[in-house]
Parts: sequence; structure tokens; C-alpha cells
Amino acid sequence: MQQNLRIHTQIVRCIRGVVFLLLLLLPAACGDSGSETAVTAVPLTPTTDPASLIPATPVPSDFIVVATDAPNPPFTEFDDFGNVSGFIERIMAEIASAGSLAYEFVVTPHEGVLDSIAAGSNRDFDAVMSNLVIPATAETGIAYTNPYLEVGQVMVVLVDENRIVNPTDIQGDMMVGVTNNSYGEETAREVLGLTADNLDAQYSSSIEALQALINERITAVIIESYTAEYYAQTYPDRLKIVGGAGPNAWISSRQYGIAVAADNTFLLGRLNTAIDAIEDKGALARLTVELIPPDPLDPGESRAGTPADELHIGMLGQITDMDPAGSFDFISWELKNNTMSGLYSYNGSSQLIPLLATNLPVISEDGLEYTVSLRQGLRFADGSELTADDVKWAVDRARSLGNFLVNDYLKDSDEDNFADDDAVQVMDQYTVKFVLQTPTSHFL
Repeated sequence: MQQNLRIHTQIVRCIRGVVFLLLLLLPAACGDSGSETAVTAVPLTPTTDPASLIPATPVPSDFIVVATDAPNPPFTEFDDFGNVSGFIERIMAEIASAGSLAYEFVVTPHEGVLDSIAAGSNRDFDAVMSNLVIPATAETGIAYTNPYLEVGQVMVVLVDENRIVNPTDIQGDMMVGVTNNSYGEETAREVLGLTADNLDAQYSSSIEALQALINERITAVIIESYTAEYYAQTYPDRLKIVGGAGPNAWISSRQYGIAVAADNTFLLGRLNTAIDAIEDKGALARLTVELIPPDPLDPGESRAGTPADELHIGMLGQITDMDPAGSFDFISWELKNNTMSGLYSYNGSSQLIPLLATNLPVISEDGLEYTVSLRQGLRFADGSELTADDVKWAVDRARSLGNFLVNDYLKDSDEDNFADDDAVQVMDQYTVKFVLQTPTSHFL
């Protein structure tokens, strides 16, 4: 029995090591003689007015301070250490990386913050980044970057609903669900002209409204495009977006940007270049997934049958989390392994083989460094290529979320149970290095 226990323990250690790699889905004195000496008064030399020492325009710098409003989920929240986290932080991290900038968030109420930048009376921060909607005409003294997020409001109906081919087709006793006091409600009232006769604004989230639609308590919902697209793609046999996919289906839209002083053209240009770069690589689209409400949705039964090119497999149990950066349970582990790709996998003979990697890692003599070369030409669904930056981003996100499969193994100099920033290093476009805390034979 002791032998079986030892074997079981070794197996568990091996599994935990392999799971880590499989889940990468990417601060004069005066002398006193005791006597007095007559001193001739020296006329004061005129000095420069201190006010003139303040630069008329901001001085270019690689370090910026960004004002934000938190918590304001899902845009901003606080992690366990009181640091700003959430969608805004993720976007800023990508922008800073692409623009070779260092940054720090300062949490401050939104009221008056733009006036401070515009008046030039506040040099405590360089930019404002919260859920700022880019206006048609910028405030005096303010400039906005290119949008890092554009969100449309769309109408979703059941897949077998044939009476509504355009959002303006709502009539009679049709009821449209919206989240209370949301941009969706504003769109329904001001753009479509819906009144209380056709509008149900009791819902606290877009998921709650979608559930009411699936349960046939309402005829349609108006919600944000990223949530609608996610669920319409996930359940194409139950839900559809009126007008099809993409901006053509948007009833209204808003763009979100970063505000800077209008005279800070250097920073504005630098931020715009970085935003364009991360958009080109598909990072903005992937990060938008974080805005989707985490509430569970019961999709109900299929209303259109299974498409000929799809295979549906049932599982016993409730799916609780499909985030590859999170910790796993037995159900999500099975699903993740069958729907996502890691650096390595197993073949039919239970041998570890490269999957997204070109070969097994090169291990340093001290057993602390694992260097992995990536296959070239691999692309995400949006067409962007898989690079070492994507792998580092994926692991960094997992460690920041407290995933023990990452933090138990990677270098942790201050032993705070969160791996160091340099525990995953990008060597070049297709090479990434993992640095361990201690040599671990079962890391692979």
C-alpha cells in the first residue's frame, strides 16, 4: 500500500507539471567663531519667475501616470493587493508594451479630471483612461486617442424568429428586453423610439435579458455587440443577431479612447501608434472577451437542429469556467484539452510531444530554465500569428489570477506566491523562456 501511495504521489506531481504547459492557450552646518563680523549687504540678484519654470507643454517621457476611476467593473477593479485590474489594465499593459512605455495608475474620481488636464493645472498625471466615450467634438484642451474599443448595440432574437429581419420591425405585443439604465435602453428609446408598451427594462445584466429571451418571456433583447456575438456564435442553433454579424448589424455604437492634453502631441502620437499595433495583432479583439458578463446562461434545447458540419458531445456536470488562465476542475480540464491548444500534448502512447512548440524544450544545466521554440505560421481565429509575446501574455495573465499551476513552479523571488514578471521571458518572436523557482523534475 505504501508503494501504491508513492506511485500515486509521483503521478500527481507529474500531472501538475504537465498541466501548466498544456494550459497555455499563449535623500552646512554653519561654523560659529563666537564673534560678530560686519557684513556688507549684497544686492539681490534678480531671479527667474518660478512660474516660468513650468514647461508650457509636457516634456516627452517614457513613463506616464494614468488617471482612472476604480472600481468600475468590468472596466476597472482591484486585485487582492489593491492594484488596479480588469479590462482597462489589460489594455494599458498591451499599449505600454507596444509603445515601450512604463506606466502607473492613479485612482481618482472622474469628475473634473479632464478639466485639470485641459487647464494644465495638474501635472500629477498624463492621461485619463476609464470608460471614456470619445465625443463627436473633444472638450477644449483635450485630445483623444484612436479608439481601443468600439461597442455596438445589437438586437438578438431566437434563431427561429422570422418576423423580425430589421430592428425597426418591433410592433404589436412584441417585447424587447434591455438592461436597466444601460446604453441598450438608451438605444431602444432614442434610436428605435420604443416605449413602455414594447420595452422591458427590468433586467440587471445582458445575460439575464438573454435568459428571458431563451425562456420566451420576451421577443428580443438589445445588448452590447461583444456579448451578443459570443453567445450567437456559441449557440447558433438557439440565438441570432438581427441584421447578421459585424458593424452592419449595429443599431448604435460608441468608441472608447484615452484622453490627453491637446498640447501633448508627442504622447498622443505614441499612444495612437501603439493602439494601431495591438489592433493589427488582434490583441484588442481577444481582450474584449473579458467584458462578457460571467453569469451562467442556460441555453435550453436546440431550436434549429445540429448543423451538418458540427458534432455535439454531451457531458455530465456543469461547466463552471472555460478560462484557460484559471484553475481547472475535472469537467473544464476535459473540455479545455479538447478545444484548446498547449505547447505540448500526449500521443496515443502517452508520450509527451510538441504541439505549438517545434520540439521539446532546451533545459539549462541547473535545471532552472526551459527554452521553448514555437512553430511558425500558426494563427488565431482572427488571423493574427502566434508569437512568443502571446505565450508570455497568457502565462502572465494566469499568474496574476493566482493560478497555482503557474505560481507553484515559476521563479518567485519575493516569495509572495505570485511568479515574478521575468519568470517568462521573450527571447525573440518565436522563442520563449520559462524560469523556475527550483529545479523540478516533474515540470514536464
